[in-house]
Amino acid sequence: MRYVLAIGIETEIFKKPVLEVFLNDRFLGMSDLEENISAQMQKHKKGDLLDGWDRGNSTKHPERIFDIMVPKKWIIYELDDSTFKKENTLEIIPRNLQTNNMNGFITKMDKCRIHNVMLLPKDWFSTNGVQKIFDHCEGRNVVIEFDECGWPSAPTLWSERDPVQLSVPVSIYNKDITYKIIFDEILEIYVLGREQRVHEGKDTSVHVNLKEYMEAARNNTEKLVPVDTRKIYACHPQKSFENNDATTMLMIGYDTKVQLGQITTKYHYNED
Repeated sequence: MRYVLAIGIETEIFKKPVLEVFLNDRFLGMSDLEENISAQMQKHKKGDLLDGWDRGNSTKHPERIFDIMVPKKWIIYELDDSTFKKENTLEIIPRNLQTNNMNGFITKMDKCRIHNVMLLPKDWFSTNGVQKIFDHCEGRNVVIEFDECGWPSAPTLWSERDPVQLSVPVSIYNKDITYKIIFDEILEIYVLGREQRVHEGKDTSVHVNLKEYMEAARNNTEKLVPVDTRKIYACHPQKSFENNDATTMLMIGYDTKVQLGQITTKYHYNED
C-alpha cells in the first residue's frame, strides 16, 4: 500500500532555512524554505464541514462558524508500506535558522511553524476522502465521532507557555517534532500517534475504548444522565451496530474535509 505524508507549514524567511525529514533515522528529504508563506484562518459553517459525513443537514446548529487554520504550504512525501517497521519514529527538523542578532537585539529571523501533519493511504487523498475513512471503518467495531481536534490530523506541539490551553494544540516556531508511527491493529493501517503524550511508556492511541470513555465522562460530570454504552450506536453514515466491551471510538477532526481537500488539490496538481 502507498501512503502520503503531508506536512503543513508556515514560514517567515530571513536567510536560507531548510526543513529536513527523517524516518527511523533514514533521511527522507530536505526542502528549501525560500519565501514567506502564512497559514490562512478560514471560517466554515458546521453544516458545510459535516456534509461529507452526510450530517450537514441533520446536525445541531449547522450555522455555527468554526475557525480553521489551513496551511498554504504542504510538503509531500509518498511512501510505500514496506518502508515501515511495526513501530517507527518520524522526525521533522527545521535547520539553518538564522537571525540578525546584534548585541542581543534581534529584528529579523527565520521562522518555521509546523501546523499540521497527516499520514494516510494515498487513495484517501481525494474529494471524498472522509467517506473513504467511513468505508474503511465498516465492520471494525469502531464508532466514529467528530471533534474540534481529531485524527487524522496530528497536533504538532503543545503550548509551553499557557498551561490553561494544554487541551488545544498550539504550534510553536522553530521546534523539532517527533512522532511515533505505529501499525493500528484495528484499522490495519499505519497511523501517526494521535498526541505526543506518553502514558505508561506508550504513545496515546488514536482510539479510546467506548465503555471506558463513557464511564470517565460519568465520573467527571455530575449532571450526566447514566448511559447504557451498548445503546450508543454508530453515527450516520456508518451502519448501526450494537456496541460491546471491545468497541472503540475514533475521534475525527471537524477540519478533515478542508485539510484533505487542500492537500489533494496541491498533491494532484503538483503545486507548492
